[in-house]
Amino acid sequence: MLMTRRGKRLLRVQWERAYHGHACWLGKEKLGVVRRVQQPGALLYYVWQAGQRVGKTDTLQKAKILVEQTAALDQRQFSLF
Repeated sequence: MLMTRRGKRLLRVQWERAYHGHACWLGKEKLGVVRRVQQPGALLYYVWQAGQRVGKTDTLQKAKILVEQTAALDQRQFSLF
């Protein structure tokens, strides 16, 4: 679970349900989305996007975890050397 402090208030990641997917929000900042995709005659899968990273999984729970992990990784500044 991704959490950050803004002022004196602690913000938590909130998942919002949409028509064919879910969106991940931290306050008023959108961190990522998960969309449900089903082609005719094919299995159901979920496509997730966080920042510039995209992937697909077979379950919604895995997709949500990957979005949160990717968003947490993108918020850190790594040293160059």
